[in-house]
Amino acid sequence: MNFQLKHLHKSTKPFYFLSILLAISLNSCSGAEGVQQESNNTPIYTITFNSNGGSGVSKIRKPYGSLVEKPKDPSKFSFVFEGWYKDTNLIEPVSWPLTLTFDQTFYASWVKKSLKESEIFNLFKESVFKIKVQNSNRSNVAFGSGFVIKKDGTFITNAHVMEDAWYAYGDFDNEVNDYEIEWIYQHNSNRDYTIGKLKASSGKTFKPVEISLRYQVGTEVYAVGYPNNAYQRKVSAGSILQTSHSVLGSSIDYIRNNALIDHGSSGGILSNNQGKVIGITTAGFSDGSYGAVPIDYVSNWFASTSPTTSNRLSPLDFYHPEVRLNINSYNVLNFFSVLVTLNSSSARFGYLTASYTVNSEWIGSDKWYLLMIGSSISILVKIEINYSYKTSFNYTSSFKTSQLTTLRHYSINSRFGSDTASGSAYFSINYGSNNTLLSSSDTYTIFSASGTIASR
Repeated sequence: MNFQLKHLHKSTKPFYFLSILLAISLNSCSGAEGVQQESNNTPIYTITFNSNGGSGVSKIRKPYGSLVEKPKDPSKFSFVFEGWYKDTNLIEPVSWPLTLTFDQTFYASWVKKSLKESEIFNLFKESVFKIKVQNSNRSNVAFGSGFVIKKDGTFITNAHVMEDAWYAYGDFDNEVNDYEIEWIYQHNSNRDYTIGKLKASSGKTFKPVEISLRYQVGTEVYAVGYPNNAYQRKVSAGSILQTSHSVLGSSIDYIRNNALIDHGSSGGILSNNQGKVIGITTAGFSDGSYGAVPIDYVSNWFASTSPTTSNRLSPLDFYHPEVRLNINSYNVLNFFSVLVTLNSSSARFGYLTASYTVNSEWIGSDKWYLLMIGSSISILVKIEINYSYKTSFNYTSSFKTSQLTTLRHYSINSRFGSDTASGSAYFSINYGSNNTLLSSSDTYTIFSASGTIASR
């Protein structure tokens, strides 16, 4: 009897062992996603977690009707976990614990950690720059701030910073060379903003800022710019006092705040504590608070298809279009007199000989001009010899220059009737500096020549 019991016991162990292995094997084979069933035909469902760049969270798989507790929060550098949401737009939050009735995917929502002043300072070191505004003599006459919104150097500043600029440059901290502001795309004096572009060498990319259109009273903010022509950018902290502040005579709804700014801060950044730009630092108010132009006014420039830039102009052409003077054959005598002086003439053996000089003087208005000389200027000059014969001279320029700094020489084609005169000469167009005030009180030569002609 005992022997038989022992034998039975031994013979039943493999049976139980195989049964356990079979159950484990069946369970392991059911690891595919989707509805699963336990041995009692209860379906099993899965919760998948999308951490949106955070640390991974393991899936939860439980039978239908199970109560599921909230898993351990994921982590993400420089962000605070806000919670799990049922949709990719992060609108409907998950309520824990929940009863599992179907397969689901939850999405993590993150809020960027509040940045300190030092972190804000470093964040914008490649995005915020000082603007140097120059006059016609290329002397610095005003300073402001600006910030980059596109990798190609497109930037934003206040309109009042750029007004009356002849030339302008962007000066980044820790960079040796300034960047010329080569284009003005848009200038809105009513809302006090200008969109322009920095000129950069091939391959250079800039660091654009990020923006946010969400803020409220009490939101912590930072002003970043160059107050009082500071050598290096400055950061000051404050908070929003009013989201929409109107001023008599202005069409701007300012973001009123108490982050300190001063002269030179205009055109800089008003950022929230997550490093996203919400406004353009602009003005101070009589109560000691400050105003920023809402970034919403220019938010279309941050879209994937921003406004056209085909109507771009240089600062000189945009703010001083009247100073660019194009000289051509039709208008040259409106600005320059051409004086031909007959020095002497004689007749011998049927030949007439005349000695002459040709000069010109500026007769335009007393103002600064950037002269552009046309590629072909022709002036017909007639010299009367002994009151009976006329000799015509056709003065033709065959070179073009973009600025009046080059000395050129041109030939004089002399004709008497249908015969070519035996004499020839050269005259020069002397362009002078493009920073020179062309005044009728002084003499500015554009044509000068001398020579002798002879004909029957």
